[in-house]
Amino acid sequence: MGSKTSSSRAKPFIFFLLFLSSFLFFIVLTFRPKPNLINTHGLQHQAKISNGFNLIAKEFKGKNVKVGLVNLVGDRIEATYRLLGLSESKTETVKVRFDHVSKDLTWRDFFPEWIDEDEKWAPPKCPEIPLPRKEDYEDLDVVIARTPCDKVKENKGIRDVFRLQVNLVVANLVVRNGWISPDVNRTVYAVFIGSCEPMVEIFRCDDLVMHQGDHWMYKPELRRLKQKVLMPFGSCQLAPSYAQTGKFC
Repeated sequence: MGSKTSSSRAKPFIFFLLFLSSFLFFIVLTFRPKPNLINTHGLQHQAKISNGFNLIAKEFKGKNVKVGLVNLVGDRIEATYRLLGLSESKTETVKVRFDHVSKDLTWRDFFPEWIDEDEKWAPPKCPEIPLPRKEDYEDLDVVIARTPCDKVKENKGIRDVFRLQVNLVVANLVVRNGWISPDVNRTVYAVFIGSCEPMVEIFRCDDLVMHQGDHWMYKPELRRLKQKVLMPFGSCQLAPSYAQTGKFC
């Protein structure tokens, strides 16, 4: 009888010890110092920022720089010049003018669900997106554009025809000013300002040399970018044959 009584009394004490051990273990895990992990993504991001500034300083040191402004007005220009290290006394600024794409056009006009691939009725063709005249904007070194982000702020997505136009205007200016011949290229930077990033379908992440806040700077690889501006800017039209890649659209 005595041994059974001692055993029954010991069980609650054992349960208490197990509960106390579990509680202390939880406390230790919760409040122990967190390990100092290395954020490799953050380091790579900071490196891109640093390299971007170094690249700009080396590229334009002591030189006169010609800048084309796309959809950009106001005091943001001066702040952007300071960020890029551009001297106002050695910078020529040109406002790029172009007709805005028709407000009657929607994203579906450029990216329809179906096109007549067999050309049963007529060859499929994309609606027109006006671009600036090449001869009006020559010898540009940097193209700075404000990215339209109104529909993003309104939670309507980024399928904005004007946003597509601004990206295409910048891409065409970069190619037309940078592409001298297949073997001769000159460096032209593209800088976007806006809370929403440029279109990754046109400007690759691999060409991004600086991103800080709402500023994105690219040094595009011209051969790839030229291929993109020669292609139809939507699923509304079939891609031209390779024999036509030497012509600008």
